[in-house]
Formats: sequence, structure tokens, C-alpha cells
Amino acid sequence: MKKFLIKPIIATIAITLFACSGEGTASSPENETSETESSSSAKNSSDSSKGSSSSENSKGYSSSSQGKSSSSGATSSSQNSGSSSSSADTNTTPYSFSYIHEWGETIIDLQKMQVTDKRDGHVYDIEIQADSSIHMIQPINYEIPDQSWCFNDYAPNCEKYGRLYKWGETLRNTNLRRSCSPDLEDPCPSGWTWNSNGTKGFYAGYRNYDGEYLGFGEVQMYWTLSAQSTMETNQTCDESVYVTEFCSDSTKASCYSSYGKTLYRNNAVYIHCRSLLSIIIPDSITLPKSTYEIPKYDTTKIAQEYAGAYGEIIDERDGNIYKTVKIGEQTWMAENLKFAIDSSWCHSHDCEANEYLGRYYAWAGANNYSYSDSIDWPVQGVCPDGWHIPTREEWDTLLKYVLDITGGHSVAKALTTAQPWGAREHGGYNTFGFNITPTGQVYCYNWRVVDEAKHFSNPEVGAFFMVSGSGSSRTALKFGSPEKNIEPSFYTTTGDTRVYPSIRCIKGEGSRGIHPSEEEKGN
Repeated sequence: MKKFLIKPIIATIAITLFACSGEGTASSPENETSETESSSSAKNSSDSSKGSSSSENSKGYSSSSQGKSSSSGATSSSQNSGSSSSSADTNTTPYSFSYIHEWGETIIDLQKMQVTDKRDGHVYDIEIQADSSIHMIQPINYEIPDQSWCFNDYAPNCEKYGRLYKWGETLRNTNLRRSCSPDLEDPCPSGWTWNSNGTKGFYAGYRNYDGEYLGFGEVQMYWTLSAQSTMETNQTCDESVYVTEFCSDSTKASCYSSYGKTLYRNNAVYIHCRSLLSIIIPDSITLPKSTYEIPKYDTTKIAQEYAGAYGEIIDERDGNIYKTVKIGEQTWMAENLKFAIDSSWCHSHDCEANEYLGRYYAWAGANNYSYSDSIDWPVQGVCPDGWHIPTREEWDTLLKYVLDITGGHSVAKALTTAQPWGAREHGGYNTFGFNITPTGQVYCYNWRVVDEAKHFSNPEVGAFFMVSGSGSSRTALKFGSPEKNIEPSFYTTTGDTRVYPSIRCIKGEGSRGIHPSEEEKGN
């Protein structure tokens, strides 16, 4: 018969922790229970220091702070056992190992090596560490409206890689004022806390404070429990938080691949949960290993430049010829619009040298309305007859189609030019023939000032496209550098600053068309 060779004090603690509490469902096979009971009996005859108080918990776990068993209870039992050795031989409860544990808001299944979050039914694979703590392998995927995000706002990414969360001081560090950050809900279930180490290998990017998604396939970051400092004044808050970062390419100078990097708290990264419950596995029990495999991402099917057919249209208003391309059920211009109206500009006011970039347009002028007008959408505006300025829904349709093809990532690379992105950076794949090139944008600081100077950004900062909508919204879709792995994002300008983007027309009739004989309205 197999015996446990454990020092008396350790055996005392172990039996204390395994005493019955009535929580959970024991599901160990009969032969394992029998063997364990025999082992327990053997220990009773060889160690008289196991008191009857050990019958309080037979679950086989301990807790540092939560749950129905606690470290204080275990300590109490082990202390009592030293003074009750005379009753130990007759009152000791045999140890019974349980595979199923209800813990906080979760159910832990050691036969499947999985944990179920009772809040939403999500199931996570688990592993038991050397210190007997239980860790979820996957990042947590608990939806908190307006406080959590899927990478690229694409729901399947949450199922594969978990959710992205901002860091909340109100949850993690009571030394800092509550006014320093909003009350953010803790995504880990009760009975669990954040694990600063995380799981390496997902490399599922993050969401920055501007709402851009970036770094997919390159970086994985997890929040830790620690702000950069615990000191603050009435005027300032601690804005930086420590993260653990893993990089697919550990040679990158910008990647620490360890605890010690700080990140502005309004970024959103992943959270890895560990249980406050510790499972102590007896020698007679061999748990299965998790069969979970980290999802692989593959860019081979999109890393090829478009070789399909292009269409062509002639703008009868000025004779410009544009390539067109069909993507899904939509047909788009594959070039930026060049039609001139009063409130449009060439980059650096040099139309001859920068004709290939197209023109930059003011919203009201391009959509041919004043702010008080009632508009029928979609709007043809400055686009040729039979075409119109795309709405937010039409841009979303394009992005969703590409996301489905790419597997939820690399949208920017799939839609941007395969040619160099400016003088120093690599381009994308141009998988669909959309062929976005770096154009930059035109902007002014105060549109209310007559003849306010227009400023031209470096084209390499990105490409910006108009989203047709009400005059007060002024929303644009930004594509950043494909080499920097920045995904497209919508942004809106407000106040006196005006940003004037490029236009890609989409096929379909629209209202309020502009023709050479008409005078442009608005600014």
C-alpha cells in the first residue's frame, strides 16, 4: 500500500485543508477514495498529532481570503491538533479528494481541467502551479459594457483571445483617490484575482488611448495590480500602470518581455485571472494535463497582392478616370477623388506635383449642404453620378467583410498599398485591390477665422477618409502605418479645429450631386 511520506506538521495542515465543509461535489473514483482513506488511516497510526478538528474541511483546498474555507480556519485546526492528540486516533475524518469545487462565482472541474464562470457560462482551461494556485490559461472574456473591447471590435476575437480592459484604480489600489479613475468593474469572478504574469503566446495586440487597435501578432500585455507609484497630490493622479509584456519577436528594443514596463491607464490590455483557492493534490491522484492550444493566426492567405480585375469609370464633369474594384457586394473607387470644388485643396497647394494623392474636402462642401438642411442619405455630393460618399454603415460593411476574410486582424495591411509607405516604412499587402496610399490630411485650427491658414500633415502619418453624415459629426476613418500594425479607426473632430480628409466614392445613387455649374455650399 502507498503511503504519504510527509512530515507531521505538513500532514496536519494538509488534512486540515481537506476536511469536510460541504462545499462542492466529490467525484473521485472509488479506488482512489479507498486508497486515500487507507493512506489516511496509515498516517493516523504513525502520527498522533492529527486532531479531530481536521473534520471541518475535507475538500482539499485552502484560501487566502475568499470562499467557504479559509487560511484562518486551517491555522486554527492545526493549532488544535497539537493539544488533542489523544482523540486523534478515534475521531480523525478520512480524507476524501474532490474533483469538482464550487468557488465564488465559478465551478472548477479538475477532471476536465476547466473552470466555468457562472456569470456568463464561459469556460476556461486551467493549470495548477507549483504553489498549488489555479490559473486560467486564457485571458478573461467577461463583457463589461463600455469598459471592455474585442480586438478590432470583432466579436470572434473575444472568444479566441479574451477582452481588452482599462485599468481601474478604484478596484486595484485603495491608496489612490477614487477621483483618479472611473469606477471600473472587476472582470475576474469573485474568488479570483489578477495574475500579473499572464500566459505567453497569444500576441493579440491592445487598444490605445485613442481607440486604435494595434500590435496584433507582435505583442501581448497584461495589467498588473500595481500603479507606478502610490503617491499623489491634490492636483495630479498616477497615470501609469505596470504591465507584463510578451513579444513574438523578443529582439525588438521596444519590448521588455517582462514585468517592469508601464502603460498609460487609458489604454486597454488583457487581464489574466488566478484563483484565491489553492488545490493540494495528494500523491495518489494524477490530474490530466490541459489540452488547450493557443489560437494560431495565419496571414499567408492575405499576404498576396490583388491580381484580379479592375473596373474603370470616367468622371464626365472633369474627365478624370478612376479604377474601381468590387469587394464583397460593394464596388469602390480604388483611387482618391480629384474633383475640384471651392472647399477642396491639393496637398501643399501643389496640384501638379501631388495629383496622385487626390484632393482634401470640407464636409459641408463635399456633401453639398448647409448645417440646417434636411438630408436624404446617402449623399452623392462631390462624387460622380451613380456614386456617393460612403456612410458609416458602408465603411463598417467593408471592414467586416475584410475581418471575416483575415480572421479578425490585419485589416490595414489587407487594404493598404503594397508599395512603400512613404520613404521609410513598408507597405501592406493590398489583398483586395483597395490600394490605400499615405496621404495625410489638411487641417486648420480655427475655421471661424476668415482665410485661416490650412496646414498639411506629412502624408506618412496615415490616410484619412470622409464618412458621410450630419455636418456636426465630421467623422473620418483613419488608416495608420501598416508597418506599425495600426488598424483602421473612426474619429470625430469637434470644436473650432477642422480636419479635411480624402474621399473614396462607393457605387450607388445618392442625393445632392455637385456639378460644375453649381456653387459649393458651406465650409
